[in-house]
Amino acid sequence: NNAFIFESKELTTLVANIAVLDHHRLAGGLPFEPFLQFVEATKSSASEIVAEILLQSEFSDKLHKEEAEVLLSGIMLDTRSFILRSGVRTFEAAAYLRSRGANTVDSKKLFSNDMEIFRQRNSIIDAAYTYKECAISLSPQGLENVRLITSQACDEMLNIEGVKASFVLYENGKGVNISARSYGEINVQLIMEKLGGGGHQTMAGCQIKDTNIKEGYIKLTNAIDAYIEEQAR
Repeated sequence: NNAFIFESKELTTLVANIAVLDHHRLAGGLPFEPFLQFVEATKSSASEIVAEILLQSEFSDKLHKEEAEVLLSGIMLDTRSFILRSGVRTFEAAAYLRSRGANTVDSKKLFSNDMEIFRQRNSIIDAAYTYKECAISLSPQGLENVRLITSQACDEMLNIEGVKASFVLYENGKGVNISARSYGEINVQLIMEKLGGGGHQTMAGCQIKDTNIKEGYIKLTNAIDAYIEEQAR
């Protein structure tokens, strides 16, 4: 629901009716008036919201296997395979998608990487260091699929012992992007909001314009410090 990070802003001008379905808190105004807006931060994922709507509609038996697997993969991604934010209704949505032919193995395969992406992701993890129970890594320039690689590296860095949140920074040509992850003890959404971003308690991000990666790192550590100070009050 954040117009600043739309995949395609042009697409919003080409259709008459737009529905906004999201599990992130509202980030600001939209450049259009949605005919339907369902934003619920307690949901595991946007895919769970879509599955619930379909399940209660007259089209519940029309969902194809491939569509069900894409929705199931969305739930698996945002819950990290049902580890985080998975409530009863999350599993009900997953059960509905399974009943429509979705296969968990095939859904998992949608996230498969080639060997080069695997190596690049591991190089980012290898360069990580800790800052106040957070793992931080600066991505090298020139990586293809940098958004995908940094997101995956950020997820993997949570497996480091003693790490409660992870952050990966990379330059995008106009500034710096930051991916942020946690298991919930540290609210990365609040940290990213301090830098103009947002997201969810356990998965968030931001884009800082006109900033290089070293300046972005300083701004990030300042935001972490401010968050820790606020939580201590």
